[in-house]
Amino acid sequence: LDSNRVSAIVEPHGVVQFAPSSRYIDVVESNGVVVLTLWRQYGSDGVIEVSYATRNRSTGKSQYNARENSDFTPADTSVQFSSGQTTLSISIPILDNDIPEDNEAFDIHLLD
Repeated sequence: LDSNRVSAIVEPHGVVQFAPSSRYIDVVESNGVVVLTLWRQYGSDGVIEVSYATRNRSTGKSQYNARENSDFTPADTSVQFSSGQTTLSISIPILDNDIPEDNEAFDIHLLD
């Protein structure tokens, strides 16, 4: 051990987060789906499972809050990164309805 060196412990399985291009997305209801990219950074050893869930937004003016089963199909599930895999896409179905609306938002949370 060399006392002049600093060692750091690296997370070999990596850290998962939304890719910058997937942090704030605008999508037209008629598109039918929003596709988001997850990044696995700082390590990719082994198979890992990441859980995610959609949530109704409850901040701001209510007319701008998308609602599950009316504006989007709710998700509460997980995806699996293979060993060495660093990107993965998830899809959230967007429900097209005939109701005239302003732009609405909902949240997707990574749980693990």
